[in-house]
Amino acid sequence: MIDTDGNARIMDFGISRYTLSKGQTEVGMIVGTPEYMSPEQVDGKTLDGRSDIYSLGIILYEMLTGRVPFEGETPFSIAVKHKTEEPKNPSRLNSVIPEELSRLILKCLEKSRDLRLQKPEELVPALREMEKDFPTTEREITRRKTLPPREITVRFSLRKMGIPMLALAVVLIGFILIKTIRGKSPGEAASDTPWWEKYLWPTMCFD
Repeated sequence: MIDTDGNARIMDFGISRYTLSKGQTEVGMIVGTPEYMSPEQVDGKTLDGRSDIYSLGIILYEMLTGRVPFEGETPFSIAVKHKTEEPKNPSRLNSVIPEELSRLILKCLEKSRDLRLQKPEELVPALREMEKDFPTTEREITRRKTLPPREITVRFSLRKMGIPMLALAVVLIGFILIKTIRGKSPGEAASDTPWWEKYLWPTMCFD
């Protein structure tokens, strides 16, 4: 996993063991993910750092080509390929991979651990040297749009509701006026109670 500062972090220690005590990884026992196992790991032999270099080569291969070097329908078929088949040149799967980098990855994937890079310290300077020739691009980080506070949003919504509320009030007053006019007979004396208090006031009271 990569953290926010760009540092690689190991998250899974499922098959790791303390060097001074026994653990899951025993001689003759095969434990691991077939796609990333070294040939000696498939054989159940004693492992050392060169097996990790093989697995790292697979990860680099996958990062650059989008696929692991050996695939199969079963874990056994994949394990056999690690022992018997040669991986395809990564640059044939991705033409933008420099040939020098492809050779370095294939060096990590040698079947014999004596032919591989022997220490991770040999891999780091080689990658750094190649990095100088890699094209680089600068990416501008786009800033997020600042969302308005909730209070502003609510106020804006209420302003939108002002026109419909005004229209509703006009319709209500018109309805009351029409009802008042139609409700009076010609000979009926005018009431002392204002029309707005008689009809509108009850609608405004909550008790």
